[in-house]
Amino acid sequence: MKTLWGITTLAPLLALTLLPAGVVAAGALPDPTGYDFLESCTAGVRALDGQRADEQALAGAGVCGNYLQGFMDASAAWGPHYVCVPQGMSSEGLMRAVTPWLRTHPARLPYPRRSAVYAALLALYPCPGPPALIPRYPAPGPPVWQWRRPLW
Repeated sequence: MKTLWGITTLAPLLALTLLPAGVVAAGALPDPTGYDFLESCTAGVRALDGQRADEQALAGAGVCGNYLQGFMDASAAWGPHYVCVPQGMSSEGLMRAVTPWLRTHPARLPYPRRSAVYAALLALYPCPGPPALIPRYPAPGPPVWQWRRPLW
């Protein structure tokens, strides 16, 4: 009886443990696009300005600000450094800078969020030095990488 109880208890727990791995492996979680990120950041900026204080706006502020902060932390840790955000810039400041840039560059929005954010930060805060590798987005199709000469 003791063995039967162990098997009947252990089997469902094992199935629940393996379920999330199967869901992620099957690709059930879509990659957010620039459109999704712009929507979150726009709601976040409105919340910061006091125009909206509902749950969606506050969640947008969290998603946008935290993603930008994480993006910058990862960029600083791993380099190479093509994006040089001014020292002391907060995630709120990044949100306020990236949101209008994304709005005025709609060609970047159909691509994954990471590509849109990288393009925005590279355009807003390029590092001085050698030419940077930046994405060029023809329409339609996947991004094509090209070398760009510095503006200075």
